Amino acid sequence: RSRRALHLSALVALLGAGGLVGVRTLQGGSPPPTALPVATATRGDIVVSVGAVGRIVEARSGLQPVSSSTTSGTAATPPGAVFPNARGSVAKLLVSPNERVTAGQPIALIDDGGAAAAAVSLARARLATASLEASQTTDLARLGVSRAQADLERLRGGTTADRQHAIAVARRNVALGKQRLTAVGTRPGAADLRAAASDVKKAESDLAALLQAPPPAAPESLAAAQQGVAVAEQKLAKAAGAADPAALRTAEAAVKKAEVDLATVLGRPDPAPTAAEIDAAKLTHDAAKAALAKLAGPPDGIEVSAAKLELEKARADLAAMVRRPAAPSAEAIAAARAVLRAAILKQTKLLGPPKVADRTSAQLDLERAELELRKLTNGPSPTAVAAADQAAAAARAKLALAATKPNVGLAEARLAAAEAAATRLTVVAPIRGAITALLAQPGGRVDPATPIATIADVDHLAAVVDLSEFDVAQVRSGMRAVVGVDALGGETLPGKVGIVALTATSNGGVVSFPVQVALTRSKGLRTGLNVSVRIIVSQRRDVVTVPLDAVTRDANDRPIVTVVDAGGSTSPTKVTLGLANNKRVEVVKGLEPGARVQLGDPQGGGGA
Repeated sequence: RSRRALHLSALVALLGAGGLVGVRTLQGGSPPPTALPVATATRGDIVVSVGAVGRIVEARSGLQPVSSSTTSGTAATPPGAVFPNARGSVAKLLVSPNERVTAGQPIALIDDGGAAAAAVSLARARLATASLEASQTTDLARLGVSRAQADLERLRGGTTADRQHAIAVARRNVALGKQRLTAVGTRPGAADLRAAASDVKKAESDLAALLQAPPPAAPESLAAAQQGVAVAEQKLAKAAGAADPAALRTAEAAVKKAEVDLATVLGRPDPAPTAAEIDAAKLTHDAAKAALAKLAGPPDGIEVSAAKLELEKARADLAAMVRRPAAPSAEAIAAARAVLRAAILKQTKLLGPPKVADRTSAQLDLERAELELRKLTNGPSPTAVAAADQAAAAARAKLALAATKPNVGLAEARLAAAEAAATRLTVVAPIRGAITALLAQPGGRVDPATPIATIADVDHLAAVVDLSEFDVAQVRSGMRAVVGVDALGGETLPGKVGIVALTATSNGGVVSFPVQVALTRSKGLRTGLNVSVRIIVSQRRDVVTVPLDAVTRDANDRPIVTVVDAGGSTSPTKVTLGLANNKRVEVVKGLEPGARVQLGDPQGGGGA
């Protein structure tokens, strides 16, 4: 019983002590302060980044929102689809799924039923026809140019030397025409009349002698008759034959010398030629040309006839002398009578007036020669030369047009188009990559709207992420990025921001902006893999940093840190802050590396 009393007394004392403590607490007492954690200010790098979860895509696909579906079975055009450029059926597939191809490599052949080959053959035939026609047209145009140029040169009289020679010839023709006209209209001289009368009398006496009985021929008479035959033959040969070449050359030389002398007199500047000298030179020139014309002209028919008659008479006389004396033959009498008639005709011609026809012909020849001389001296009319120039220019323009061969160019263009259409029967890979799927089968009908295969550019990949409107405001093209690939055990790959969308996409009311990050390495990656992307928007190297929880604000909202010294005492310190991320913040001023700072607000306030 006494032990129970003792325990009860101890319990009462203990409860009394506890109550006293409780009373003191309620009366305003505070427990001892609890120590806050401490961190050390360090020097290092601070990086600010934004990011999100995205996926691997082909770099050429551009910006595709991560939230959009790319595997929908109802998609009209699969990604990386390759289309043929012609209609027809698939003749052969040249690749297999997952096969690597290069840009321009054939992957399929299209059969159009021979339409392209027929078009090429037709275009080649038309080109050959156009080339032949162009060659003929060019030849004709070139001939037209030659003709037009020749007409122009002929109108202008050729070169200077040609014109001078033509003028000289025309002047000689005028002189000869004048001489002929003068000869036709001039009365014969007394000597010519006496010679004609003598010829008549001789012919009459010869005829009378033949009509009388001939006396016996003496030897000297026979020799004279033989000589007469020889002379008559020479005279006939001279009258009917061509001029002696030596005499003709001498006459031509005399004409050339007279032309040179006349040109020298006319062209002498000092002293100037007198009228008498000019007339003398012209007379000499005209006489030389007249002599040349006489030698070079045709033989006189009357002289030839007279020479023939004289030859016949001489032969008859010789024959009569050779024969025994007898009555003259009828042939001899006829020849003598013919000689008499010719002599009388010649005398009558000399005594009578000139024939109108001869004078008219000589007058016309002279006028024609003078007209030709005037044309050559005055030159062509300006109108004729302008017309000839225009004709030559038109011919040259026609030749230039023919040389361009417009029809040939058109035919060549059509052939090139046909050959290009034939090449389109081969479907080629537009890019380098891998065949991800074959969408057509041999024999199947295709057209330019039917995909035949899909190709992925697995060598140039990128990561696409959707950033919020706040994060994308900090992102610029060219910023560095880090891409983590979960499928590769969290391996990270370097990247660089390539394209930043200018317009937003909305998915379920959430607005985001697609951003493409180019990857420098694609080994082991495939399109569609999930990745996490961190884009470095800002970075400071070798700066003093502290945890975000170490920064608080004073009553004036200025940043401060609580520095803890070696003895455990604390003191608020004002600082100037710089770059901050979600863990640490840069201290630009007010704190040295190694300083210990409290974490959290000693007064119960929140951190910066």
